[in-house]
Amino acid sequence: MKRLSTVICLSVGIVCCQYIGSDNNNHNSNNNIDISSQEFGECRQLNTSFQYTSLSYQPQLDSFRFLIKFNANKLLETNLQRNVLNVVTVNQLQNIKRQLQVADGIYQNVLGLTAPLDNPRYQKAHFINVNMIEAQKAYGRAYDEVVKNKNDKVSACHIIMELSNQVNAEHNVTPAHELFHIYQNSVMMFKQSWLTEGTARWSESLIKESTGKEEALPETKEQLLEVMDSSYGASKFWIRLFRLIDPNDAFVVPNYLDTITYLNNEPVLQDNKAYGVTFIKVIFDELSKESDHVSELKGWDRYAWKEKDQKDPALNPYIWNAVKRAVAKSIPYEQQSEELRKCMEIEL
Repeated sequence: MKRLSTVICLSVGIVCCQYIGSDNNNHNSNNNIDISSQEFGECRQLNTSFQYTSLSYQPQLDSFRFLIKFNANKLLETNLQRNVLNVVTVNQLQNIKRQLQVADGIYQNVLGLTAPLDNPRYQKAHFINVNMIEAQKAYGRAYDEVVKNKNDKVSACHIIMELSNQVNAEHNVTPAHELFHIYQNSVMMFKQSWLTEGTARWSESLIKESTGKEEALPETKEQLLEVMDSSYGASKFWIRLFRLIDPNDAFVVPNYLDTITYLNNEPVLQDNKAYGVTFIKVIFDELSKESDHVSELKGWDRYAWKEKDQKDPALNPYIWNAVKRAVAKSIPYEQQSEELRKCMEIEL
């Protein structure tokens, strides 16, 4: 198992161009493609130009590195150190780091998920690059490809997470939310929002207080399609589904995670309440299998679907089949509630 001890270099990134992004426009259209030969994901070269100036403070966290991105005109000012601290403070960065540390530990040691860098798609990635962006509002973005910047002599292949400098970890869980997206991306190519944003919003309940809001499961195809047309709001569907599969809402917290606090001494982990902690790995496994199945069926490269295909609603029936298999594996039919049975009987 790959175990990395990569330094978090708080550095200055000078942005001169733009990312290639995650539009995969070159997937193989040969319907006879054999995905068994595509064991690992690739590392793509970024169409960007960075220069780096390391600062004196470099907190440590396995598998992560932090950078600060400036617009070019910022570099015309003389006091670079001061400008960096105007983007993100040392304390702010430390709090983000601690939230990522706890979330990473929960995803692996409570949910039983495999670390993204240990999954085949990300075998060529050496770390997750957390780019801090100067912005007017708090937001985050997780990219799904392994990339390398040819002008960064220090950097190896990596995955990118972006966080705006308005993100304060002690007040929101954007870092943990974006990290969950990277866990998703490491095992499946599906990017339908009701799945990815719905379950990522659910993942916030692992750290935040309370188990999250829920609503009754769909009873008809039309109601299910409404869920599939939604995004973050689909978390209510997932939380209800998870609760009906396993009503236990408490999970055991590893001791080393329970003691981690923000710099204001508030615990990062606000409670140990969440539904679905035993089910999420089952559904990830089924979604991974279904992702491979779609690759074979469509003749697409295993880890290089076009972006529009990853988000195509036409793939929802495949996702739904994976969900139903996961439910069947987790709770016998005779133990399912009437609400759960009726939902699982919906065909797309």
